Amino acid sequence: MSIPLLITQTRPSDTSWGAKSAVYSTAFYSLCVSLNLFVSIAISIRLYWMRQKVETIMGKLHASFYTGFVTIIVESGAFFTIWGLTYVILMSRDSVAKDTFLLPYTHVLAITRMLIVLRMAQDRAWSKQLVTATTGGILDWQVSSTHSIPLHDVPASSISSLPRKYQQSLE
Repeated sequence: MSIPLLITQTRPSDTSWGAKSAVYSTAFYSLCVSLNLFVSIAISIRLYWMRQKVETIMGKLHASFYTGFVTIIVESGAFFTIWGLTYVILMSRDSVAKDTFLLPYTHVLAITRMLIVLRMAQDRAWSKQLVTATTGGILDWQVSSTHSIPLHDVPASSISSLPRKYQQSLE
């Protein structure tokens, strides 16, 4: 459907293609949005089904980074799907507001993808380890802190740099 749409948009003066422009654009955008809608719903259902398992393993507080409503919207790319669905509805009704949703269409797609990448960069996105943990019921955490207190073999010089309440517990 993209090739006939491209031809109709590049040759608006051609009468044989120009009359079919609205039909091709409606079909093209409907197919794109329906595919995005299907994928977004499938991802959202998967995330919702895994919600209870993640809350059991991580606790509700930590799981909220992965199971919140906004998280599911971002991870499934639903923002772009909702935007596209709105455009297709307005286009099929031949509304004057359709151009308001068409012009930033690619920008909304870019923003949606950047939000997903941002969640991945912040290490808050769903990962293979998290999915494996929900199926196995065990989550391995690698905890490290520069402010942790060693439990043995503490040099005397480092004890004096600690707050008094910690110095007393080590002596």
